[in-house]
Amino acid sequence: MNIVSSSKIKNWKDLLSFSSNRMIVFFGFLIFLFSSCHSETGKVKKLLGRLNAGEVNASSKYVWPEDYKRLYIFHQRFMANKDLMSLDYIDGEVIEEGDVTYVSAKIKCNNCDSAVINYFKENNKYSDGFINENFQIRNAHDENYVSLDWNWDESLFSQNIKLCKDTTADTKLRSNPNAESEVVKVIDKNSEFLIDENMDNEDWGKAILFDETGGAHIYYFPKSTSKLKSDIGFFSIGWFGGLSVLVLAIVAIICFVVVFPLLMVGLFKAGADGGMQAGCFMFVLILIIVAVGYEFLENLLFEMFLINLPL
Repeated sequence: MNIVSSSKIKNWKDLLSFSSNRMIVFFGFLIFLFSSCHSETGKVKKLLGRLNAGEVNASSKYVWPEDYKRLYIFHQRFMANKDLMSLDYIDGEVIEEGDVTYVSAKIKCNNCDSAVINYFKENNKYSDGFINENFQIRNAHDENYVSLDWNWDESLFSQNIKLCKDTTADTKLRSNPNAESEVVKVIDKNSEFLIDENMDNEDWGKAILFDETGGAHIYYFPKSTSKLKSDIGFFSIGWFGGLSVLVLAIVAIICFVVVFPLLMVGLFKAGADGGMQAGCFMFVLILIIVAVGYEFLENLLFEMFLINLPL
């Protein structure tokens, strides 16, 4: 009968103790990481980080849905064509006033032109070279969202803004709502532009375009050329959703590989066309897995470490 020495038992106990301590530290780190990522200030950092990267769709998942119009218009006015501009989160604190929670953030506006600076100055949010913004944190379905107070001058256009996504022909934008007025700009068919629904005219619509300095310009167009309009919204998939799509894609390709031998006979009978179709199907599945896998990894890294991968 083999007798295990007490020194070996001690070594095993030390090893198990060391391993369990490492696991405790690892899971503690994960808990700290996820809790910090889902904090109120973390949400603001993610919102600004995605905006700085030009990823307005991805930034929208942190924004209160009723504020999508503000996000879209702010991005179109000040950030859409300015790759060097960034709103860098410097410091912030969580403030609670009764049932309302805010993140009071100090933001450095890098490479911002006078239009952006003046916008925040006019709203009393700029001093000593920094933007001082209070982001309200709102909750729905156990998820926190950042509410934006990025309003616009309602003397130019109202809050009733829609997005025109489809035009049946090239649209002539005129300076006044009549066919005799000057044609200022022509928008190509199926272009996307903002329209103000607060206009009491059955024949003419009001279009809103922004110049390079963020200034809003009002034009008019025949309603007969515009057929589709909708509320401003964004499409964005979270990293949990991306994981689901990735798993489905992997399952699809595994299923295809498993049944591939059973299909070989049929493919050979079908000739070259059948083999080509199978090859194309495999190629598309691989592309889907690569694309979704990249999207999942990028979202995961950003959620944890605010790292934007290229592309």
